[in-house]
Amino acid sequence: LPVNTLLRHHNEKVDKDFTDISILKADIRKINIPNNFDGRKAWKGLITPPMNQGNCGSCWAFSSTGMLSDRFNIQSSGMMRVVLSPAKLILCDFGGAGFEIEHPEDDIVKLSEINSNSNYNSACYGNSLVDACRYLYQIGTTTEECIPYSTKIGSFRSIEHLPMCATVSGLLGDMCSDFYVDNKVGEERGTPARFYKAFHYYSIPGIEKDGGNELNIRDNIYKWGPVSTGIKTYPDFYTFDSKKIYEWNGKGESVGGHAVIIVGWGIEGEKKFWIVKNSWGTNWGDGGYFRIVRGVNMCEIEANCIGMVPDYFYPVNYVVADHELLGESKKMKALRQKVYSLKMTAGGIDTETGYSRRVMIEMPWLIYTPPVEWENLPDWGKFIAGRDATVKGRIKSLDSNNLIINTAYVFLFLLLCIVIIIGVFYYRRRSNLEN
Repeated sequence: LPVNTLLRHHNEKVDKDFTDISILKADIRKINIPNNFDGRKAWKGLITPPMNQGNCGSCWAFSSTGMLSDRFNIQSSGMMRVVLSPAKLILCDFGGAGFEIEHPEDDIVKLSEINSNSNYNSACYGNSLVDACRYLYQIGTTTEECIPYSTKIGSFRSIEHLPMCATVSGLLGDMCSDFYVDNKVGEERGTPARFYKAFHYYSIPGIEKDGGNELNIRDNIYKWGPVSTGIKTYPDFYTFDSKKIYEWNGKGESVGGHAVIIVGWGIEGEKKFWIVKNSWGTNWGDGGYFRIVRGVNMCEIEANCIGMVPDYFYPVNYVVADHELLGESKKMKALRQKVYSLKMTAGGIDTETGYSRRVMIEMPWLIYTPPVEWENLPDWGKFIAGRDATVKGRIKSLDSNNLIINTAYVFLFLLLCIVIIIGVFYYRRRSNLEN
């Protein structure tokens, strides 16, 4: 199985990209982090299942979209249940080169050239988590149902096996894979794609050299949900007993970087470990998961952690109150500004619906409402994912909401009774006066 994620220190560019993004600062909310926490159980129904990347070196896309999916579901306390498409990133992330084309619909040759170069230099041949997060922040991805990870990608053998971005998402990249061209009018028909984006992305200092430790990682997971990271992969990783906690045996050279998702942690005996979701299918490891030694930066797992904040279709320039956000760098602000007037993606993406403006103009009969109203989301200043979004926490919240609803019904019933009684009283009084 290919391991093609570019980790920190892979080269000067990748290292600079990692250090250029926001670094998470300590959260002022001090809470007790449990010694054992299994997100698979705590967030049951909200954690997306382990997927299978097949022969394509696309773990970077699975890790980033999987983490963002989980955080959309968890931070909405289950109001959203979405599985995002890694295929959109793999086939359509041109490393920003596509933004240089003023009108892609008029320059198909140039667009195809950029797409082809991207397939040769990234896609199944690897990418970094930072670049994946950049794409999700700037453009976003659609759902797995909209653009599924096909067997054609998973059975990758050579570049010729990969479809072009326009083949799966339309010329302007704003359609689902069921689209077709109506030759009578020359327009694309089918299901339009909704883009799910990151509102922010940041690195988590998990090692002493970066001014942090593994507690920072646990704290971020417990408060906001799973995090993406990368590990150096060694030959023994392919053969270790999945019932045990993985620890590199010190033999052999690294065969590459591999992107995964940390969903929990624990202690077995005196050995601390992380619970990690892989992208090699559910038949691998422990149902698609494995455990790895925690606290010693085993295989660089604690040095490559990245988190994202879901964008719940907020208006332009919206500020999320009390969220764990940092001021954006000038570079990140410049990336974000391009989104509002993108010609690359059909006239830009409407931030409050997630659809391209072209789609909204040409398909006015569709109902353009977001999957969740952001006004109904939790209070970020009080929200703790490991408490409020757990199965127990969701039941408690549901009971609380039901209590409020039931109280409101009782109040309305009593009010109605009072109105009826007053009405009967006045009716009888009027009847007596008339008699």
